[in-house]
Amino acid sequence: MSVLKFSLLFYFCLMLVVVIGLSILFTFLDALGVLASLEEFMTQIGFGGESGFEVNTAFIFRTLFLIGLISVVLWSAVTVFVAFLYNLISDLVGGIEVTLQERR
Repeated sequence: MSVLKFSLLFYFCLMLVVVIGLSILFTFLDALGVLASLEEFMTQIGFGGESGFEVNTAFIFRTLFLIGLISVVLWSAVTVFVAFLYNLISDLVGGIEVTLQERR
């Protein structure tokens, strides 16, 4: 249970770091005009129909957040499974014992 709680928190924080980092990147690219240039280029080559191509950042980040939540659950399940396997194997083989001694 502790592995599940820790991994859920860890992967959720990791997802937030990625989403916030990408939002900063998108804001920076928008301020530089890269997104406008991309929209214009995509319209020129035929994407977007008559209204033109438009980057929908709200849809992108909503989808990214949902994919991130699904990934958090899946990777947490994988982590719990690996911890379960490790505990099974260490019970069978005896695990690793570390003894520390002071040097004289």
